Amino acid sequence: NIPLQIKVTGTDISSDHLETAESGIYNCDKIISGFFPEYAKKYLTKQNNSQVSIISEIKKNVEFKFHSLVSENFLKNIDLIICRNVFIYFTRPLQNSIIEKFHSSLNPNGILWLGRAETISAEHENLFAQTSDKIKFYKKI
Repeated sequence: NIPLQIKVTGTDISSDHLETAESGIYNCDKIISGFFPEYAKKYLTKQNNSQVSIISEIKKNVEFKFHSLVSENFLKNIDLIICRNVFIYFTRPLQNSIIEKFHSSLNPNGILWLGRAETISAEHENLFAQTSDKIKFYKKI
């Protein structure tokens, strides 16, 4: 029963995507399918027939920032990095560079979550241990 202090930072290189995310208002079709019904009732408010918004208790713990995976350093002391379905668009050398940045950003035992088609190269298996075969969770070593 200890309240958790959670801070979420969402990043993107698209100012349009960041603006949409920061508004917290989404098309029902796109967001409801990703929620279990009990969570949708608890954390979403219907705006109209086609849109929902995230409740303010969630929004106050989330910030959005412009960030380039390619050219910028990452935040430090991170417990979880979710980078799904982005790696597949990068060359292997660029993926390797980003994996090293992720590793230095994560806290000990931090988790990296990649997309289904994405993997960490063999040369970086000493940095992360995959914790699930079905979901691409990698624990920092």
